[in-house]
Parts: sequence; structure tokens; C-alpha cells
Amino acid sequence: MNVLMIGNSFSICVGSHLPQCTKSVPGNELGLTSLYIGGCSLERHWNNIVEFEKDSSFCPYGIRDWGYAEGEGPVAKLGIEAANVVDMLKFCKWDVVTIQQASHESWDYAKYQPFADNLIAKIKELCPTAEIVIQETWAYSTADWRISDKSDWGFGQAEMHTRLRAAYKKLQEATGFRVIPTGDAVALVRAKTNSDPAWEPVNSGGPDGTGDTFHLNKKGEYLQACVWFGALFGQCPELISYIPEEMTEDEAKFYRACAKEALSGDFWK
Repeated sequence: MNVLMIGNSFSICVGSHLPQCTKSVPGNELGLTSLYIGGCSLERHWNNIVEFEKDSSFCPYGIRDWGYAEGEGPVAKLGIEAANVVDMLKFCKWDVVTIQQASHESWDYAKYQPFADNLIAKIKELCPTAEIVIQETWAYSTADWRISDKSDWGFGQAEMHTRLRAAYKKLQEATGFRVIPTGDAVALVRAKTNSDPAWEPVNSGGPDGTGDTFHLNKKGEYLQACVWFGALFGQCPELISYIPEEMTEDEAKFYRACAKEALSGDFWK
């Protein structure tokens, strides 16, 4: 399966463990390629396509490429370090192309359109046989200033998840596309552990109140990979035997179970 991610840092992190998770279940093969700009929104993705149509040398995206290991994916051997969406969509016969909203705009559906529709139309034009799949992103750590007691946005972590989930659901209903429910899996971990910091899948910043409070930590990246494996291959994440070195067997089992539960609900069907 060749997968192209048109995304940002909330998609590129799945490369940390998805190749190994896939390899650990016999009969599955994966080529995974990321078009990457940090914090890139649907609007910016579309504007980059518009700019490319004016200037075909415009290549604003970094590329990361994985097969069973980084550097073994479908693009790696060509040594391409920068690209644009149009050329990459035409590069090979992609089986799946994933899209998502930037996390800071994920909770506001007004920021999705018309850019999502425009991007989807371009993908269908250039990759008519590819399945387009949406990744649901996740709510930030409670340490993040945007959803803290002094919230800039006016709501907390639970409301962020509720709002972004509703926005992705609206996009899913409008398109009929399948959803990779990473955000639901993150919320499940929090619910099942009563938000115990030992199980928290998202970085929680530093003791001085600064630092990363929105990207997945190492446990969260494993959780995300388990969800993606189940969604892409249609197989139970509990089949995964790969466990990262920094994780115990019990921890890995718990995150795989949360991934399974996130995938088994009727919400996205």
C-alpha cells in the first residue's frame, strides 16, 4: 500500500512507528510518504497549489519517506528533498491520500471550506483511483495556553475535542470519506486513565509553563500508529506485535486496545 500524506506535523509523526507496526503483522506492506509543512492548514495547502500553477518551480514542502524503515519508501531512491502537491500526486499510483486540518483551526469548520473541497477536487483529478482518507487530529494538553484557565479560545480540552470532532464529522458527511480517528483514541486514553500524566499521549510542556503542549509524545506516536494501521489495513490493532524500546508490554497493550476501541465505534460510519 502506497500512502501519501498531505499534512503537517500532526501527520508526519505517524512515521515514527507505523512502518514497524505494519511489518510486525505478516502479509502487509507499506510505502509511506509525507508532504510536510509545519502547521499547514487546508487553506495553505490549496494556496500552495494555486501558487504552483503560476510557478512550476514552487516546491514548499519537505518530504519524508518510509517503507519498513525510513528511506525505503517510494520516493527515497530519487533523492527528492522538496516538492509540491501537484507533482507528488502524479508521482506514482497512490493507493491512499490523507488530508487533515491544521490543529489550531481543527475546531472551526468555517476554516475548512472552500479549501478542503478545492484540495479534494485536485486529488481526484490527478489521482482518480486513490482513496482519500481524513485524519481526525487531537485536542491539546491542558497545559497549552490556548485551552488553559486563561484560554485565548474560550474553552478547554474537552470542548476542543468536541468541536474538532464535530468539524471532522461534518467534512466526513460531506465527502463520504473514511476517517482515521486519532483524536478519538487520544480522548479515550485520557478518559480511561482519568488524565493520569503517566499515560498522557500529548506533550505537556515544561515545569516553567513553556514548551511543546500539542504534539504527540512517544507513547502518543505509538497510539497514532496503531490507529492508522487498523484504519488503513482494516485489521485489528491488537494484532501488532511491535513494541517500542521505551514502552512496556502492558503499556503497548493498553494503547493498542484504545486504538481498537476508537476504530470500532459507529460515529464515523
